[in-house]
Amino acid sequence: MRRVKKLPGTSALVVAHSEQEEVVEMKDNVYIVTRDRLDNLEKIIPRWLEQYFYVTLVIEHSEYMKHDALIRGMGVYDDIAIISPKAENKGIGHARKYAVTNACLRGLRSFIMSDDDLRPHKDSVMADLVKEAEKPNVLGIGATRPLHDRFSHNMTRDRDDVIICPGGWGMQVFALNVRNTVDVGNFNPRLDCWGEDHELMRDGIVCGFPWLVHCGVKCEPIGVRYDPGGLHSYIGKGNRSERELECRKLIYERWGNYVSKPDKRPRTAWARMMDEYIPNWRSKSAIHGGEWQ
Repeated sequence: MRRVKKLPGTSALVVAHSEQEEVVEMKDNVYIVTRDRLDNLEKIIPRWLEQYFYVTLVIEHSEYMKHDALIRGMGVYDDIAIISPKAENKGIGHARKYAVTNACLRGLRSFIMSDDDLRPHKDSVMADLVKEAEKPNVLGIGATRPLHDRFSHNMTRDRDDVIICPGGWGMQVFALNVRNTVDVGNFNPRLDCWGEDHELMRDGIVCGFPWLVHCGVKCEPIGVRYDPGGLHSYIGKGNRSERELECRKLIYERWGNYVSKPDKRPRTAWARMMDEYIPNWRSKSAIHGGEWQ
């Protein structure tokens, strides 16, 4: 039975295996942007701590007390930070940008950002994402899940290496290169409830960074899509479709040559966009017969 305890005044853990103790440094970081999903966090947080990640919850300030009570009740107070933007109720784009800015101030080279309805697969080494994201030619790299097999012609099922993602997926549990994320403009805080992830992906393509996924690093969903909490909690009694439409209008103003009109089904011409900004990308795409490295 393995027992874990924190060394006072450090970020190290003592991992006790029977009579022996091994010191493990907690040097990998995950930021979980969350809102009103405490039940999910009870299932998500242990998976990250098992892999010695330091967990930072990005919340609304008004929810601080209940999140503080949660982590105290779980007995993991020393291994988790709770942060919140000064401005309240500004949405997901603002929260993600704040997380990147916080990571930058902490001097992190890379970190994982996760939604609050997914967790690491128990057999995946999530640190592999952090390691890949540190490379200078990487903006971001996502974990995969079974749904992605359909998008990749089973590449994500049959491989365990890094491939280019030629579409808008792999952005639920993903690692970011901090410097490159800041350099391409960070997340757009105006996109408060839709499309902020793909906006970063497009900004990256323009700067020569294709989005990547790691076929050997898996995540798994908790609950079902549109469960209570999250963006539903942010929008409240408002009309979600109307709010999303406003975000789509902002995106169309910038990317009208590549995205569908706001009143049409959402689509982005990812391949055409990469053809124009990263002309040699197909030679590095496993789906097209190439190799990333």
